[in-house]
Amino acid sequence: VACTVITDVHSRLVGLGDPVDWSNALAHQILAQKAAARAGCDFLADLGDHDFQVGPKDQAEVDARLATTQAIYAENPRPVLFALGNHDHGDPKKKTFVSSARFGETFNGLMAKHGHAFKSGANKSWGYLDLPAKRTRVFVLNSSDEGYYGYSTAQLQLVAGNLKPAPGWTAAVCQHFCIQTK
Repeated sequence: VACTVITDVHSRLVGLGDPVDWSNALAHQILAQKAAARAGCDFLADLGDHDFQVGPKDQAEVDARLATTQAIYAENPRPVLFALGNHDHGDPKKKTFVSSARFGETFNGLMAKHGHAFKSGANKSWGYLDLPAKRTRVFVLNSSDEGYYGYSTAQLQLVAGNLKPAPGWTAAVCQHFCIQTK
């Protein structure tokens, strides 16, 4: 199984501009897609922290950033698994907010548009994608599903109950944070 991974772009810009400003972190999402296509990757993993928290001054800017990022990925034909990062929920002090459900619907919802069978939890911010030709199940987890850091019980149950669909299959996990124990 081959994939391209991008994470922590922390983009503070909306739109790509013409010509493309390569200091704009969003441009790196385009490069990740091109690399995945050139390398024949099975999927692309975007592991969060687009920064809908620190940079935006208001909800309108959050909405514009979401729309720009969605537009960049909308026509990508290969599966893109999106993990919510800890800087993607917005900032309550600024009254900006991106729910897990909105993030999941916006980004993991793109897979259905291209015919990829993404099995998701209730809000699409976590779930899994099967790659039958590679006998691999790839999970994408929302590591801020239960507070700032943590997994909901439903999310863990989905993983535990679906680790191996058949003998000889492998499971992989993509998420924003490393799994840790205290």
